[in-house]
Amino acid sequence: MADAGPGDARLAYHPVVREVATALRRRCGWRKGERRGVLIAVSGGADSVALLRVMRLLSGRRGWPIELAVGHVQHHLRGEAAEADARWVEALCGELGVRFERADVDVAPGNVEAEARRARYAALSAMAGRVGAGEVVTAHTATDQWETMLMRMSRGTGLAGLAGIAATGPMPFERPGRRPANPVVLTRPMLTVGQEAVREMLREIGQGWREDATNADAEHRARARLRRDVLPVLKAMYPAAERAAGRLAEAVRSRTQDEAVGGFFEPESGGPAASWSASRAVLSVLSPATLGAAVRVSLESLGAPMGGVNAATTEAIARAVRDGRGGRRVFQLAEGWRVEVTREAVVITRPGV
Repeated sequence: MADAGPGDARLAYHPVVREVATALRRRCGWRKGERRGVLIAVSGGADSVALLRVMRLLSGRRGWPIELAVGHVQHHLRGEAAEADARWVEALCGELGVRFERADVDVAPGNVEAEARRARYAALSAMAGRVGAGEVVTAHTATDQWETMLMRMSRGTGLAGLAGIAATGPMPFERPGRRPANPVVLTRPMLTVGQEAVREMLREIGQGWREDATNADAEHRARARLRRDVLPVLKAMYPAAERAAGRLAEAVRSRTQDEAVGGFFEPESGGPAASWSASRAVLSVLSPATLGAAVRVSLESLGAPMGGVNAATTEAIARAVRDGRGGRRVFQLAEGWRVEVTREAVVITRPGV
């Protein structure tokens, strides 16, 4: 159990802590008493520092056997300021008694933001492997969700774009359907917490953070300009707009599940696929509803007859995926289709295979 850190007494019953704990259980598929190795992505900004403080507090509570580590990525794009951020995060981890991991990356030329993101997620995956963590937890907030949806709507998007940022899924740029030896899950438990609430919480407990000046560069960053010029107007007109956007994203996601299917299941053979496969380790962290929807939509996209695929069927498959048992279990569907759950994979197979 973690020793009490500065401000923990005031943090213990904070609404942000309750929001994150609820999201981990209801949206991210965490089960009470389940031991988890977690790498928290911490840049030093307010959102990630708040996530670290909340996750550290939860790891000291009964029923939350969490092994924490922090991963910090130094992109070497902001000179001494970036190095100062890295030293600050390392010092904070020392103060809180949390393992600190650092990765120094080279960002490829081209779209700097996209390449930095690619390098960052690759580095986080590697650090998670080093510390034995099965999940990388990031501090995407309700404000990030709102901004993302507004930007996608403005550029042009379909339903999948309106689903916004998922609470959990495979790490970007990995191929979980090919069953990597150590699959890493990306978890975002702060999607119902706004950035204003995050900063207020940190001020209440006397916890500082670092400000990245480039995040406020409205002349060169579209998101920064949206944050400076558009969001304040919308908040003044519609105070509940941020939460309304979050509810819309959840409603769309529950209807489509496009990201869950596209990210998890992949064809196992060339040409017309005979079967699709996904990593059981990755799928097992999803909520039963999300997992069932992923299986259902995958079957539909493959052309399976959907008349016999009801809620009871997908719930049974979800239970089998999440129960931790080994062996091989086969769920026979209409017209010869089947779903197999093995120790490592979940496989949807066409008839005649």
